[in-house]
Amino acid sequence: MWKILVPLDGSEARERAIPWADNLASALNAELTLMRVLPDGASDETALRDLKRVRQGMRRPAAVSIQIVYGELAETVGERARDGYDAVVIGSRIEHGRARTDQESTLAEVIQRAGVPVLTLDPATAHRGPRLPRRIVVPLDGSEAAAGVLPFVAAWARPLHCMVMLVGVHAPESEHGSTFRDMGGYLHHAGAELTKQGIPTRTVVRVGKPGPAILEFARAASADIIAMSLGTQRAAHLRLGGVAEYVLANAPVPVLAIYPLAAGPIEQTSLASVA
Repeated sequence: MWKILVPLDGSEARERAIPWADNLASALNAELTLMRVLPDGASDETALRDLKRVRQGMRRPAAVSIQIVYGELAETVGERARDGYDAVVIGSRIEHGRARTDQESTLAEVIQRAGVPVLTLDPATAHRGPRLPRRIVVPLDGSEAAAGVLPFVAAWARPLHCMVMLVGVHAPESEHGSTFRDMGGYLHHAGAELTKQGIPTRTVVRVGKPGPAILEFARAASADIIAMSLGTQRAAHLRLGGVAEYVLANAPVPVLAIYPLAAGPIEQTSLASVA
């Protein structure tokens, strides 16, 4: 049985994740945990009362557990998420189109420490209301780090009956070169591995700047989720930069992010190996 963790800190942004997590847990017949993180020394009486009230309004109250913990949000998620959880669902404080340094760092640290896929919901996305994913867009750049997300995407796509769309992006000057053709072959290979598991898969190579091109494709394809790996950055220096920061700050849909800690069942073939 799936287990989903929802970290809360009393902010409206975090609480917006609850309906999404409730919808997902119902579809997956999953156990759901609402975890309220409090500062050291704070009273838990009000927080506990609020969690009990929220639980009673959920689809399957009997499958929802509540926890009160003390400490920092990211550190606590890291400690709890690895205790048998399959996913974390968290509301992001990053306003659509504007990634602020402190918010970005907190979210990045949550993703890095969790060790499981983290579904992030920015305020604009969360306001539109929960819906189950049917189409997942996965940006790949030919690296093993980017391909690290594929085993986790497969684990979501199978029970939710999703189509997976793999997209690679090249600069305009490489549109007619061998690297462009190599990317197409790489995506086809990665897609074949998913197809073997019964997951409908589509592959596309786009030309342009990676961040905008990924989001343009996601909109055109009516994607429900963008799934991506954050690669191998270290916790002490973790900052979301480049494509990851752009996608998280501007995505029109929830982002499923993973910091890959171990290889999964899908072969993580690099672009060089199929060139």
